[in-house]
Amino acid sequence: MNVLPLLSLLLVFCFVNGNGTEKPGACERFKLVEDMYAFCTGVESMFIEYSTFFDKNMFGTKETLNLDISDVEHTLKTCDRYTRCPAMNRVNCFLPKMPQVGHVCKKMMLLKSPYANCLRKLQNQTIQSPDLESLVNDFTNYGITKKCLDLKERSTLMEAILQECDKEAQQSFKYNIVDLKSYYDC
Repeated sequence: MNVLPLLSLLLVFCFVNGNGTEKPGACERFKLVEDMYAFCTGVESMFIEYSTFFDKNMFGTKETLNLDISDVEHTLKTCDRYTRCPAMNRVNCFLPKMPQVGHVCKKMMLLKSPYANCLRKLQNQTIQSPDLESLVNDFTNYGITKKCLDLKERSTLMEAILQECDKEAQQSFKYNIVDLKSYYDC
């Protein structure tokens, strides 16, 4: 009896069906963690809603600065947890990374910064520096143009932030200047 054909058949069967000891694929493993799967598929609407909100309300307006800080903190925790959601292009079993996530998470981080705290404080008081006054309160077309010019020559603003708030707010402003320019379409 020739066992070679039987052995070949057995090898083909094992190759096609596996030997039963392999781990489930990435998609199957991910779905086993029900809580994470529900989370990753359930947060899409939150990111889309905040993205729409930020598209309608320019950063620094009363509407953005008056977002409840506990909502901001909750969203930042969601941003952190969302980084563990697999992307479709990696494991081919889940929704793709949403472009809104980075946009929303960056703005939420800025809203929690010392610079944003400074803006909140300044909205309710008289501001000595005219340039800082414009940065905080003027969201007209002229005000946006002025913000862009002032952000380009930021030393006056940095000094005013230091005088009106503190060194931490000044450093936060300096660190976020590139993002601020993009938010004002400079």
